[in-house]
Amino acid sequence: MFKRIVCLLTTLLLMTLSACSLAEEQTGVHSWRFDLSFSLNRDAFPPLSQSRAQGYRDLLERLRLQGTVVWVDRGGSLDLNATVFFEDKPDVAVSFRLYGTRERLCLTSPLLNGETVLFNMAAFMEYALKVKSTLNVPLPFLAFLYPYTTEHAFRGPVQAWNKTIRKVKNSRKIPVEKLKKVSALWDEKLQNDQYLNIWINALASGSSAPEAVEMEFFDFPFYFNDYVWAGHRLQVEIGKGTETWKNRQGQVLFTREQTENTDSWTLSLPPSQNRYAPYCSWTRTADGQEWSFTLNASWLREAKKTAAPAADAAPSEEEKTEVQPEDTYSEEAYTEKAYTEEGYSEEGYSEEGYSEEYSEEYGEYGEEEESDYDEDGSSSWPDVLLLFSAEGQSLPLSLPADASFTVSADLSGALFPDNALTLVGNTKKDGALTVSLCKPDGESLVELLSCEGTLVPYTAEAAPSFDDDFHEGAFSLFSFNEEKLAAFKKQVFPSLLKGLVRFVAEAPASACQSFLDDLADVGLLDMLLE
Repeated sequence: MFKRIVCLLTTLLLMTLSACSLAEEQTGVHSWRFDLSFSLNRDAFPPLSQSRAQGYRDLLERLRLQGTVVWVDRGGSLDLNATVFFEDKPDVAVSFRLYGTRERLCLTSPLLNGETVLFNMAAFMEYALKVKSTLNVPLPFLAFLYPYTTEHAFRGPVQAWNKTIRKVKNSRKIPVEKLKKVSALWDEKLQNDQYLNIWINALASGSSAPEAVEMEFFDFPFYFNDYVWAGHRLQVEIGKGTETWKNRQGQVLFTREQTENTDSWTLSLPPSQNRYAPYCSWTRTADGQEWSFTLNASWLREAKKTAAPAADAAPSEEEKTEVQPEDTYSEEAYTEKAYTEEGYSEEGYSEEGYSEEYSEEYGEYGEEEESDYDEDGSSSWPDVLLLFSAEGQSLPLSLPADASFTVSADLSGALFPDNALTLVGNTKKDGALTVSLCKPDGESLVELLSCEGTLVPYTAEAAPSFDDDFHEGAFSLFSFNEEKLAAFKKQVFPSLLKGLVRFVAEAPASACQSFLDDLADVGLLDMLLE
């Protein structure tokens, strides 16, 4: 029950903040004043969990949250000042400030005796894995909801692509040498990048098919060499508002189309050796003062195994002689010597682009490789690693506005627990706001959690701006050592305990009991009492 409540509250917070930020058509500084109250529907939970849900409902329906939030698009700076209090006893309140950047967030409050707690979000996933292994709390799922976690993990591979391929502005062919270099850089990142490995480990350990997930990710460089571009150039075609990427076999890998009111793109890659084919598409459409979007992603196993295209086919005369003026990477620029100087040994690539050692290990291209299939063609690996769809309808381009919108998401597959949620919202020009988090039940929706109040723009005194050392002296939550923990206990814990006791004394007894029961279930209560 505790896990479910944490996931629901975090999901509602992230979806609400995302909806508000996406609603802004122009970039810049955004500042809002909010006054919110909450409610929980105990009947939406399983029968055995309804008594505990009632306790949390008793607490939430007495609480109110007020404050201001300011954020800057460029750099992702945030400054949130808020107070949570009992509506029937407003003098019993807890105020706090959450501020910083998407990389580093700081939390301060009178409860912390004026001290500051730092959340180094680069270490969030590693910390989440430790919590899961020790307390079995699914914190990695919440880490995946925080966009920077994934962005930071894949920063190295993305930079390798941008540095090597660069932005394609005109129709041209991407040389094989560039593609080889990208694959080599990706392989290096997969071997040595700590954050990327932690991200993959978290994804695999939380899935029902860890071996499949790890193999697909760590085979990515070879998969792109063997199946996506298969030892040949990629063709890029740029038109008016369009962009298309194709491989030598004529398969369309990526398309983008932009018009005055629509922006859409599709990524559709061929299946891997184990027949898993990545796919993702996005469409955003503006209509008057509203906009809508659809997002679909899948990682499915195709019905028949697809053999790798032949990578050793001789290039055509056109490929041999065609000159690409806009391409600064010439054939001569990538001699074996030059390639070695960049850190890639001559033994790693033969004249055809792949070493004999590589061929012996993975087999000649075009041949049937050994796989995990049984003789009858079945496999112990799942057919669906990921099946995800999200859709937003009638989202306001700016607030405040009279609007009724929905954001729904449906998730299934081996990577994450199956889930389907819908966010239903209503806004008014006077700033009134109602947001409900629901789950589908047949053709209807059952409300899980609701939030209502006001969200109105206001003029902030200054846009939040933080230096690199703004968090100096803070207690880093994700990297406590014995010395820091001792200092925290001495400087912060007495004030924190005193404030919490005062707050808990006014909380409903049913909420306290539900909280203690959930702490006991995950083992936290025993740990705190030791």
